[in-house]
Parts: sequence; structure tokens; C-alpha cells
Amino acid sequence: MQRLRLRLIMLLVVVCTILLVSTTALAAPVLLRAGDRGEIVRVLQELLKAQGLFTVVPDGNFGPHTEEGVRCFQSRAGLKVDAVVGPATWEAFMSRPYIVCHDDTFAALAQRFGTTVEAWQGANPNVKPDSLQVGMQLKMPALPIRAPEQPSRGGGRGSSGRGRLVNWSEANRGFANRSIAQITDVDTGLTFRVRRRGGSKHADVEPVTAADTKVLRQLYPSWSWVRRAVVVDYGSGPVAASINGMPHGGSDVSGNNFPGHICLHFVGSRTHGSGRVDPDHQAMIRKAAGL
Repeated sequence: MQRLRLRLIMLLVVVCTILLVSTTALAAPVLLRAGDRGEIVRVLQELLKAQGLFTVVPDGNFGPHTEEGVRCFQSRAGLKVDAVVGPATWEAFMSRPYIVCHDDTFAALAQRFGTTVEAWQGANPNVKPDSLQVGMQLKMPALPIRAPEQPSRGGGRGSSGRGRLVNWSEANRGFANRSIAQITDVDTGLTFRVRRRGGSKHADVEPVTAADTKVLRQLYPSWSWVRRAVVVDYGSGPVAASINGMPHGGSDVSGNNFPGHICLHFVGSRTHGSGRVDPDHQAMIRKAAGL
């Protein structure tokens, strides 16, 4: 009986050890280094920006600016300066308070750092959301740590239909003119690239190559103004958006077999003609966000 009891105890210890190791592995922070990209890299850039170490628009690409910022932060924190963001660097970031800036709200901070208003309120239970003041110190909530997206090597990667909701003002800043983005159709998973040529109320974009136009043609066998839910990545991770399939207006890209450009809408963007928010585009944007 005593031997059986000992075996049961040993078995229980083994099971608990396995569960502990599994939980720890799932909770382990993601390692980020130069060349990584995606939403968590954008959040890292926001953390660096909050420390005054990132002065350009966060774009989700771990490039030279991000590497320099990480090195400076690691030096300040007394960490190994290797530009690799591992557990110690994440812990140092999270241990530092966020200093409230002008126009900060819990909603704005939730969008910037990929969390929720509830998460910020939970981390700061004694702070009233409508009483934020410049210079106030806030405790950082837990951040969603996900594996970074790898650079696309071509071909479709499908879509989960879970883009992040981004206001037009933010998308307009992040998706600069003449920059390239990858668009994934929510319903089919077909992926193609576009180049932004302009647009002040929404983004005017055109296929980068003839191959991209061919993919767009699969979505629109006949060119039309019908709206489609898409997820677009212009360097800040997946963003919910909406397109139409009617070539119109001017074009800057040659050799793409596309006579004009199409419209790319985000939350709160407007049509150039009426200057109004288009409800059909907004419905597709919500669909792309999984709502």
C-alpha cells in the first residue's frame, strides 16, 4: 500500500511538472529581432516611442530605427545590448509606467498598444478614464504577445477575417503615398499588392504588377463598384478595410495592365465625390474585423 501511494505521488508530481512547463512555454514572450514584422513589432515600436526612442511612424517592420531604439533602451535598462527583444527586455518595458500625453484616452492607448479599454482600466483601477492629465503615470496592462509575421515570399496566405479596426486618420499616416501594401480578400483568401498613389478622404491604390491585376480580376470578373471586405497590411499588421473593383481616375504605375486606380476605405473614411462616409464600405470593414 505504501509503495502504491509513493507511485501515485510521483505520478502526480510528473503531471504537475508537465502542466507547469506547458503553461510556461505558452506564456513565454516572443523573441523579436531585426527582420521581423507584424502587429507585435508595431506594439514594440509604440513602447519605444513612449520612451522617446522611436521618432518615426510605427510601421510594424523591425528595421534600423527599431534596432537602434532597442539598443538604446537595453543600455539604459542595464541589459545585454544585442537588439534582441527577449523576456528580460519585455519585462523591462512592462515595468516602466506610461506617461500620459496630450489627447491620450484609454481608447486611444488600447488601439496603439493592441489591448482594450478594459485592460487599461483594470491595470489602473483608481484612475477615471475621463480624468487623464498630461504627465500622469499609468501602469502598463498585459500586452498580447504573438509570433511575428514573416515577410511575404509571394502567393496567398489566406485570411482569418480578423483585421484591426483603424481610423482613417491613422491609416492615412501609416500608409504613405507611393508605399506598397498587401491586400487579402476575406472571402477567398486571394492576395495581391497595391501601391498608394494618393487620396485625401480614402486611399487611392493601384495594382503593383500585371500579376496583381490578374488576382484582382479573379475577384471582379467584371469590373464593378461592389464592395469587398479585405485585410490590408501596410507594415502595421492586419487592418480591416474595404475595396471596390472599378478602375477609374489616374494611374502612376506602368505595365500593370490596369487602367486607373481603385478605392481603399478604412474606418471613417469618406468618398471623394460626396464627402460622406459610405455605409457599404463600413459594413465590409466590420466584416473584415470579424464583427
